[in-house]
Amino acid sequence: MIVKSRKYPPLMIVLRNKEVCYRLLVIEKGAGNISAVDESLYIHIWKKKPLKVTTKIPLTKIPNQIELKNDLSGVYDPYISYHSESGLVHLNAKDKDGHKIQFIKDSRTDNKVRLISSSNAIPFCSLLFPSDYRNLEMLPPRPEPFNYNYYEISKHPQYPNVNGLKKENFVIIDNNMIKKGHALSIEFFIHKSGGYLPKEEFRKDYQHSIIEMMRIDNNLAKLSYVVVFRNIIEKKKSSDPIIVCSIFSQNLAWVVGMK
Repeated sequence: MIVKSRKYPPLMIVLRNKEVCYRLLVIEKGAGNISAVDESLYIHIWKKKPLKVTTKIPLTKIPNQIELKNDLSGVYDPYISYHSESGLVHLNAKDKDGHKIQFIKDSRTDNKVRLISSSNAIPFCSLLFPSDYRNLEMLPPRPEPFNYNYYEISKHPQYPNVNGLKKENFVIIDNNMIKKGHALSIEFFIHKSGGYLPKEEFRKDYQHSIIEMMRIDNNLAKLSYVVVFRNIIEKKKSSDPIIVCSIFSQNLAWVVGMK
């Protein structure tokens, strides 16, 4: 599925559980002006109260299972960014006084020039949301008229799709698309505009876990990004649900837990 817009509006990813909607993520491009060269990408995790970072684990190889140790304090509300001109990724957050801090320093991945000249799609980050939604912000009922780009990932959509407007993009994922005993994983890949990331490039077990792949594209942009929604087995439920974020660079991945 391709979402096309005529400028760089924010993308809102929302989870719907029956009639109740919860805001998960807000994704923004760096450039408000469509002719600007800045195609940086910012991913904000939405919440109804400050998110406390509990874990930061650097990894050179991603294992099948990661133990999240709650050994951090004083770090809140992280957001992830990729900067297309330099190819740097990092994660900023806030301290207990609300001041901005650089929590994960710059790590290098492919920049815009390298991506445009290749057919590669680079992994940027992934976020894992547990089946317990108590940390998420509940949205008010949808207003009418609703003149925004809109798409539902559901076998039974409540509203028709709208695409191509100069407005924010709303992507609604139906909780019924998430299997029982599973959590929702949302993963981001970046590639040149007009490129294609085929499902068949992933290993078989990954392919079977995919709920939907969605490409966010713009005819005047040099880069596009793909959002992959997946079912992930929820190994163990915590009394306090943990949101897990992974950030990828060329030589290192960071796994961050927050609640």
